[in-house]
Amino acid sequence: YRIDHRAASPEDIRLIVTALTALSTAVQDRQLTGAIEKFRPLQKDAEEMTIDLAALNEDARIQENLAALRGAIRRRRAVVLRYTNSAGQCAEHTVEPLQLAYKWYAWYLYAWSRVKQQVLTYKLVRMDSVTETDEVCPPRPDAQPGEDERPTVTIEALCKESARVPLIEYLHARPIETLPTGEHRLRMTLPAEEFFWRGALLSLGSAVRILSPQWVIDELRERAQDILSAYPDKP
Repeated sequence: YRIDHRAASPEDIRLIVTALTALSTAVQDRQLTGAIEKFRPLQKDAEEMTIDLAALNEDARIQENLAALRGAIRRRRAVVLRYTNSAGQCAEHTVEPLQLAYKWYAWYLYAWSRVKQQVLTYKLVRMDSVTETDEVCPPRPDAQPGEDERPTVTIEALCKESARVPLIEYLHARPIETLPTGEHRLRMTLPAEEFFWRGALLSLGSAVRILSPQWVIDELRERAQDILSAYPDKP
């Protein structure tokens, strides 16, 4: 077939190539490579920006599961997942995959749970295996991925200037005010059960002090004490 050049302006072509090239740094897919090869000859000017999403390019196990789920979604087939939840409980789930999404530094699957009779979110890194079945998923027009249903926690903190940018960059903290002392008060809303933000806060040490909620203060204090106990003083 022939692509009608009038269907897209040179700027449209440039944006399409940029987007496809960026996606190719994160997802291993021959069709994606083929799409780039089709559009790139239509690009008359040099690319004015590049986007490297290599951080999304997870290990081989996740890439295999990602490819399996994409295929199952296209073919509308149910899949069997061996999944470990945030509490460490491992079980086998048969679900109807709907959509894949990358957010909060990880790949997630939206799928229809036959047990819960609703759309649930599954984290790919917690999947030990993905097996496509021969069972065709019935149409579910109302089963659309909704808002993130994970419980969240809103944290207020004081930080020194050295921690302000890392908190904004990695935890999407929102500045509230700058105090006369030079410290910054920030607020961040995070997935309560995830561990990445706990590690980020601990890594900043005394440059960050949590103001609320109290349970986060208590948890970080306990974790800090556990870390100290693992490194006793030299005799």
